[in-house]
Amino acid sequence: MGQEKILVEVYDGIAGGCSSCAGCSAQGDCGPGVSPAEATAELAKELTQSFGAGVEVQFIDTKDQGIQEYAQLWPLLRNGYQFPFVFIGGRPRMAGGIHIEKIKEFIGEFTVNQQ
Repeated sequence: MGQEKILVEVYDGIAGGCSSCAGCSAQGDCGPGVSPAEATAELAKELTQSFGAGVEVQFIDTKDQGIQEYAQLWPLLRNGYQFPFVFIGGRPRMAGGIHIEKIKEFIGEFTVNQQ
């Protein structure tokens, strides 16, 4: 009997911030950085190396269809959280950045709780 895939969703969009790029939670100049799309691609690569086919990573740019299509993000935005948002197994787990090692920890916890 196979184990279900764990879905990791990374949502990007615009919600204000230091320069309205919403790429991080920094309060100053953004400086050189990696876009959420690039960070998600790196995340997918790292998670595949660590968890194999047991994890699926999706990048969702909310600017494509508009934030109104993503009701699951409204409470986060109302409470002042910044993009990108990381959902694991359908639950919000991280806001304001994509931290690969922390996401690996969350997935480890998620798999233990599913057993």
